[in-house]
Amino acid sequence: MAPSIMKSFKVLALLTLAATLSCGSPTNVTQATDGSTDGFIKVIEWNKEARDLLDIEYLDPIFKAALAASHNNNGEFTKNFVDEMWDNNRNYNYVVCLPSYTAAFDGAEGVDWVQKRILAFDDVMYCLFIAGSGTFTRGGTKGGNEIWAWKGSVKIGQDLNSNVVNFVKPGGST
Repeated sequence: MAPSIMKSFKVLALLTLAATLSCGSPTNVTQATDGSTDGFIKVIEWNKEARDLLDIEYLDPIFKAALAASHNNNGEFTKNFVDEMWDNNRNYNYVVCLPSYTAAFDGAEGVDWVQKRILAFDDVMYCLFIAGSGTFTRGGTKGGNEIWAWKGSVKIGQDLNSNVVNFVKPGGST
């Protein structure tokens, strides 16, 4: 098999494997008790859409486009990936990073915000976060796009070069 075909196959196989890995069980999940509560139903729809964005069939073409455009450069990959996610759905904030972070998004993981681990460049594990409002703190050195990238709606006055990003829900008040 040609090296480029083998590499594409390997990336697809690793994506498939990453899709099967659990990022943990949701905590503090409230069950729907009143289906007529419009606010609660809206939240459920928002959360289902966020979880659907982690579906391998949805992510695979976005991942491949970002990877192809990156020319094997980690910094280009992270930026391209969040740009592609944002261009495909502007209802959420996106962060992709190497481990060493604190995610303090509003609500419960798996319910109000979601994460997925993705493997790029054969051996580099990134974490993808899809969320509404909350704070994301990159641990360690500031780094650059080689370490992390984000795209979304932030509070007015946000230092765009800070390790701490204060997100607001896209379309919400800043």
